Amino acid sequence: MSEIPPRITHTPKLVLIEATKDDVGDIREAFYGGFTDPFILKLFPKTAAQQKWWDDANSAAITQKPKSERYLIMKDMAPEAGPGGKVTAYAKWQCPTGDNASLDEFYPRFPPWSGEGDNDLCDRFFSTLSAARNKYFERKGEEQHYYLDMLSVIPEYRKMGIGGTLTEWGCKLADEHGKFAYIDASDMGGPVYVRYGFRPLEPINIPGETFTCTPYAREPKGKTV
Repeated sequence: MSEIPPRITHTPKLVLIEATKDDVGDIREAFYGGFTDPFILKLFPKTAAQQKWWDDANSAAITQKPKSERYLIMKDMAPEAGPGGKVTAYAKWQCPTGDNASLDEFYPRFPPWSGEGDNDLCDRFFSTLSAARNKYFERKGEEQHYYLDMLSVIPEYRKMGIGGTLTEWGCKLADEHGKFAYIDASDMGGPVYVRYGFRPLEPINIPGETFTCTPYAREPKGKTV
């Protein structure tokens, strides 16, 4: 029997804000709070060095690519959440800036691996995801799109619409600019994305692993594909 995730006992006061580099520690904790599958922890084990790698990577993206790497956090500002509020979830949207029409604007997605996890598996998994995304957009003849790079909600704040709010934020931008949106999703996240107009593509499996990742694509409203 699967373990029932904990639930908060107070009424949250949820506030959506764009993250700054001061939030990278909370973003990292939201990542590990939301991504607990053994496959993910094989890629990114929760060691001190790996956690520093995440903090450095997210800080660099926030400070060096503020237009194209948009980090959102959902904070619970209720008194019960503690001083300064609690980060309950985060999302990272990759947004085309118009400065580069190529898909290469989004690469490299990560800095060099920390060496704490399975580097070979990281290479195989993320290169497979990238190849599928590139193939899809090359086939569509679309050079730019909005990519939901990361979305994680900690267990005690799930089923509150937080994931949907973080998803909708980028979908609205994509619609405003007439662009596709795309995500690589776990089985848990899939139903959320379907509600916001994403359609599942061919699932991706890595030989020897049980984890399944399914790409989802969303066409801009008003555009027939």
